[in-house]
Amino acid sequence: MSTSLPSSSAVSSPSPSRPRHAVIIGGSLGGLFAGTMLRQIGWDVDIYERSASDLDSRGGGIVLQPEVLEVFRRIGVDIRRQALGVPSINRVVLDKDGSVRVRRPAPQTQTSWSLIYSTLKSVFGSEHYHQGRVLSHVEQDPDSARP
Repeated sequence: MSTSLPSSSAVSSPSPSRPRHAVIIGGSLGGLFAGTMLRQIGWDVDIYERSASDLDSRGGGIVLQPEVLEVFRRIGVDIRRQALGVPSINRVVLDKDGSVRVRRPAPQTQTSWSLIYSTLKSVFGSEHYHQGRVLSHVEQDPDSARP
């Protein structure tokens, strides 16, 4: 399904009675991070994703960065109650025979794309997350955006 965005949908002028409105094209991690954070500062947000199915099976294992934890904290995810991954203390390199060649301290939490995506999408909700939508064009109206 194609989506055309009228010029006033992309950016609207702030007013006391109507919050700003953002349209985010791409509902993967970047779009969900941006959308949830914009909501935290009072914006209305719609996210449009071309895939008709969830993106929870994309990506692989990743290291949980402090910035992700900060976003989770800001959007209300109780990181003390949710299993966010598997903690590791050391980075270990093995020789061909299986013996430890190098062991270095590297405290981290190993997590997954799926866990981060599912958490963000759950917090953002489905009402303003539009799947199976392809951007066909954007129109700009000089009166719809102001510095």
